[in-house]
Amino acid sequence: MTNKKLSFLAKLAFSTLVLALIARSVDMAEFWASLGQARGELVVLAVCMFFPAQIFGAYRWYQILQALDLRSNFGSVVRYTFIGQFSALFLPGQVSGDVVRALTFAHQHRQHERVFLSVLLDKSSFLATLGFFALAGTLIAPELQGIPGLILAAGTIFGVALAGFLALSFYRNRRLLDFLSHRVEGSSRKPGPIEFVLRRAAVALSLPRLQLADALRILFLASGLQVLNTIGSLVMAHALAINVGVLDWVAIVAVVAIIQIFPLSVGGLGVREGAFVLLLALYGVDPARATAFSLLTFVLVAFLVTLGWLVAEQVSRGSRELENPYG
Repeated sequence: MTNKKLSFLAKLAFSTLVLALIARSVDMAEFWASLGQARGELVVLAVCMFFPAQIFGAYRWYQILQALDLRSNFGSVVRYTFIGQFSALFLPGQVSGDVVRALTFAHQHRQHERVFLSVLLDKSSFLATLGFFALAGTLIAPELQGIPGLILAAGTIFGVALAGFLALSFYRNRRLLDFLSHRVEGSSRKPGPIEFVLRRAAVALSLPRLQLADALRILFLASGLQVLNTIGSLVMAHALAINVGVLDWVAIVAVVAIIQIFPLSVGGLGVREGAFVLLLALYGVDPARATAFSLLTFVLVAFLVTLGWLVAEQVSRGSRELENPYG
C-alpha cells in the first residue's frame, strides 16, 4: 500500500474517531430536535447565498490570472473552482482541493508556473484575510480572549500569510534568477528532480510582478468573499437558534476556516465539528445544537458543490460541442 493511501486512510480514521467521540458526548435527541426545529426560510436564504459567494470567489481567482497575463474565459475559471471544491469534499483539507484545481487548470493551459503562482496568491490572500478576521474578532470578543494562544495564533497566521502574499506579488530577484538559470543551463548530466525544481523556480522568478492596484484588489476581494461566507453561515446559525454576536461570529467562522485549510481530516469532518462545539460552548450553545449546525452546513455545501460541479461540467461539454459539432 502506498504512502498516499496510508495517509488518506489515517485521516479518514481520524475523522471517524473524532465524529464518534462527538456523537458520544452529545444528546442525540437534542441533535435531531435541533435539526427538526430549523427555520426553513432561513435555511433557504443561506442556501441561496452559496452560489453568489462561489461566483465571487471564482471572480477573485480570475482577477489574479488576469494580473499574471494568463488569459482564460470566466466560465472556465468557475468550472475549475468547482472542481477544486468538489475534490476537497473527499480529500484531506481545503488545500488538497487547491492542488487539484491547480493541476487540472495547468494541464489545460500548459503554463504551470503561472497557474500555481495564481493559486498561491489566491490562497495566501485568503489566509491573510482569515487571520485578520480571526485576530480582530478575538481582540474584541471577551469569550474568545480566554482561549490560550488564540490571539497569538491568529496574529501569526495573519502576519505570515500577508508577508507571503506580498513576497509572491512583488519579490523578484534578478541575481537569484541568473544563478538558477546558469545552474540549469550549465548542468551536463541528465536533468533530475533538482534541475526540474530549479527550472521551475527560475521560470517563476521571471514572471511579472503584480501591480500595487492588482494586489490591493485581490486583498479586497478576499475580504469580500469572507464577508459573504460569514453572512451565509450566520443566517444558517440563526436558522438553528444559535444567537451569537456578529463580531464574535466573524472570529469563530474565520478560526474554523483556518483549521479546515490544513490536511487534518477528510473533508474537514470531525475537526470542523469539534471546533464549532468548543467555540460555541463559550456562548452557552449546547454541543448537540453546535454539531447539528456544522453537519447540516456541511451536507448542504456538499450537495451544492456537487450540483455546481455537475452544472459547470455540462455547460463546458455543451460549449465544446458547439465549437466542434462534428466531434
